[in-house]
Amino acid sequence: MMVLYFPWIPMAPIIKTCLISILQMEKNPYAGVTLSGHTLFGATEFGGANNDGLIFSLDTNGGNYKDLLDFNVTNGQDPQCSLALSGDILYGVTVDGGAHNDGLVFFH
Repeated sequence: MMVLYFPWIPMAPIIKTCLISILQMEKNPYAGVTLSGHTLFGATEFGGANNDGLIFSLDTNGGNYKDLLDFNVTNGQDPQCSLALSGDILYGVTVDGGAHNDGLVFFH
């Protein structure tokens, strides 16, 4: 039998509350979040200025929510992926949008 141990994180209730708020403001965060230092990065399939999805950041203390990028079909639409972080650049894919509306690889 395998036992997984997950330590108690004091800020977990704050993060949960903030992520629930994001779910209410935006729509369908398909994948988990990417952690870098004290910042969480994620994407939602819908929501944002054009309802084509967005990339957001949120501090692990529950504050400093930022809408980093609004998708608009031209720059992609409907991101349904976890974000990869390399240095200061976030990478991901969308399932729609782009030149032929077949999705694309994006970076921000």
